[in-house]
Amino acid sequence: MRTTGHAGSASWPCGAPTQELPAATRPLLSQMLSEVKELEHRIEQIERYLTALTRADPVVQKLRQIPGIGLLSSTAIRASVGDVERFACGRNFTYAAHLQDEYPTATVPAVHRPALDGGVHT
Repeated sequence: MRTTGHAGSASWPCGAPTQELPAATRPLLSQMLSEVKELEHRIEQIERYLTALTRADPVVQKLRQIPGIGLLSSTAIRASVGDVERFACGRNFTYAAHLQDEYPTATVPAVHRPALDGGVHT
């Protein structure tokens, strides 16, 4: 965990000399650094798994082409909306995927609009 800094003094990987850290905090900070490294490793594993899992999914691949939507967002959207063919138009899909705030009322007749209580307007 420690590396050699300037003039042979011990330092943390971020470059901060250990002499500037109170001796009582060094073991705790060392443990926390180890935990951060372990979490980074687990995140990399999950990203590799999701990449392999979704490589052949055309919906995820199309979502990833949208600026600002990456691996995690595209897989979360895909998991939450399911079959995209059930949407009459892209605006309905973006509403269901929580990509827009308002329901696209112009594309759906009032009798088919969902009510706030989960029912349908009549």
